[in-house]
Amino acid sequence: MAILVFVILAIIVVKFTLGPFSSLSSEELVTHKPGGPYYYQSYANDARKPFQPIDELTKQQVEELKERGYAYYEAYYNKDGHITKFIKYYNDQIMFQEEYTYDDGELKDVVMIR
Repeated sequence: MAILVFVILAIIVVKFTLGPFSSLSSEELVTHKPGGPYYYQSYANDARKPFQPIDELTKQQVEELKERGYAYYEAYYNKDGHITKFIKYYNDQIMFQEEYTYDDGELKDVVMIR
């Protein structure tokens, strides 16, 4: 029994340690209540869509980044925990925005707004 508990705990640690560089889907990496915005400092730099936000920020941390002229990201989620909108801000202006639609939980469409 103790070995089984150890193995389960090891799997959990590995899942959370690997973060965006693992093969986990976006809903396993980050799940939130519907709506937003949720703020992030960055995203996993790979070809997956939707973007995989990392390093969640508080509103106060975002204000500090804005004062220093740094970029930050906003994400919005649907009721299933999927990202529906991902926005990059720099100098308090939108640099790019993508919107995502899903069909039966699978990514259906990606629209680049800017």
